[in-house]
Amino acid sequence: MIDLENYLPDDSANFKADVCEREAVYAPRQAEESILYGVVAENLETFLARQERRERTVPRFVEREFRSFLECGIPAHGFLWVH
Repeated sequence: MIDLENYLPDDSANFKADVCEREAVYAPRQAEESILYGVVAENLETFLARQERRERTVPRFVEREFRSFLECGIPAHGFLWVH
């Protein structure tokens, strides 16, 4: 067994307590508030239509990924609760 005491700095008396005693707190991300989300949401339909007009259709998997991105992190689109 490895003795972690040898790997901690001398001023780390509170280090182990901080690492071991903190509880994980879930903080949901606010997907709709990110800049990337806003750009994709505002421009996806225009982008797809423009590519279609140019006869440069976007591969189906790319469109699917963009649409999945817009649904990710939004509870209204479903979620998984793990305990």
